[in-house]
Amino acid sequence: LRGGEEGAIVPVVIPKDRRRYGWLFLLGLAVYTLGVAIFIGNSLLTALGILAAIFFVALAALWLWRSAIVEIEQGTTGVLSSYGRITGTLSPGRHYLWWPWQKVEYVVDTATEIPYLAPVAVCPTQENVPLKAIEFFLKFRIQEPIDFVRTIGASNFDLVLSSAVQDAIRQRSRQVRTERAYDLRGGDVGDMQDYLNRQL
Repeated sequence: LRGGEEGAIVPVVIPKDRRRYGWLFLLGLAVYTLGVAIFIGNSLLTALGILAAIFFVALAALWLWRSAIVEIEQGTTGVLSSYGRITGTLSPGRHYLWWPWQKVEYVVDTATEIPYLAPVAVCPTQENVPLKAIEFFLKFRIQEPIDFVRTIGASNFDLVLSSAVQDAIRQRSRQVRTERAYDLRGGDVGDMQDYLNRQL
């Protein structure tokens, strides 16, 4: 998914609800036309009014059908809510949301490995000697979209991930002696991966 500033890859998108309720106006117009046609007294106008009412009902049904369609792209998962409460997920493809209280709250990218660069400035070692700067590059993939949205969220994703990564880097650098600081480059990061998986 591309979005945000400068077309960056973002893991979560909050879609706009494009459903409109104009079909209710057409349904009301059909009921009004039918009522007028019944009470007008002229058989020709009554027949025309009934035909117009049927036309408005068909148009309202078409409008309702078109507004109920929700498309989830390949490689993403939709997070479905009912009355604002997250109730499940939608797989890629076409879905129909007939009830107005059902909504796709988030579309989460579950197929792409998302790159993330986390620079940390002034990170102390075991002897309390500050390292000038450490850059940490990671890739992650979202496996549980509901847990991701509930834990991290769409709006504060960058803030939460940045603070968790910085905390993991600071803990790792605290375990390293100053003369071995360059060994952090390209080293084994299994412990940091476990820590981040527990945090996030």
